[in-house]
Amino acid sequence: MIDIDNHKIVDIIESRKDSDIAAWLKTFPNLELVSRDGALCYRNAINETNKDIVQVTDRFHLLKNLTTYCKDFLIKKFNKFIYLNKKEEDLKEIKIQEKYKLFVRKKILEKSKNDICKDLEIPSKIYKQFEAKYHEEKPKIKIRKTELSKIQNYNNKLEIVEQAKAFNAKGYNFIQIAKVLNIDYRTVKKYIAPDFILKNSRNRISNLKFYDAIITSNINKGITVASTFRILVKEGYTGSYSNLKSYCRRFKDNNYNPDKIVTKNKIEIKNVIKLLYQSY
Repeated sequence: MIDIDNHKIVDIIESRKDSDIAAWLKTFPNLELVSRDGALCYRNAINETNKDIVQVTDRFHLLKNLTTYCKDFLIKKFNKFIYLNKKEEDLKEIKIQEKYKLFVRKKILEKSKNDICKDLEIPSKIYKQFEAKYHEEKPKIKIRKTELSKIQNYNNKLEIVEQAKAFNAKGYNFIQIAKVLNIDYRTVKKYIAPDFILKNSRNRISNLKFYDAIITSNINKGITVASTFRILVKEGYTGSYSNLKSYCRRFKDNNYNPDKIVTKNKIEIKNVIKLLYQSY
């Protein structure tokens, strides 16, 4: 509890129960304004203390919520890339070709028609067009064993999460669900939380990230991985050649466009979103 006028700590309440907070607040009958986060326990406690007290969102959570809403809007409004100085028909063609590339990868991973249509947000008519083109071209994309292993592990974990939620809906407690699924009860608690989202992989920062500028420049110039490796070693890189080779392959998978649709005047939406977190 902090005095919002002088920013000094007034007290620390070792509880989040409405009744405990309300009891403490009632010891300050002169309260007129309270700045708080979004927790309902604080709202309820303040209302129970005195409904005339004005409640406002604290600055941190106000800015955080605003940024989150803006981020969600941008993701929903725009595709992965924003193209500048392009006609409407060009943008439609770009969007179709990008979705077809995603379609190919999902098709190779043996995703169902329903899953593909849902993930790519395409109707059955477009799916049939993509499928016809797919069988005509017979594209081959090599899926590495590590990638397939990650997909399998993700699917297995997703099944456990869904089972945990199903048991919780039936009234099972954390301990009971943990015993049935043979996992820790704290993991169960995490899985059934309303805001839990299962991520496909952990975000790890490679030491090659420090040499992104050199690697990107060399790939665009067509310089071989072996030559790039020798350059990086001189720059202080201490990792292995195979690690660099895998890194370059992933970079090409994510950035190289075989159809040469557009390479200029293209902004990735994630870079636009980063602007929301910059200080000005």
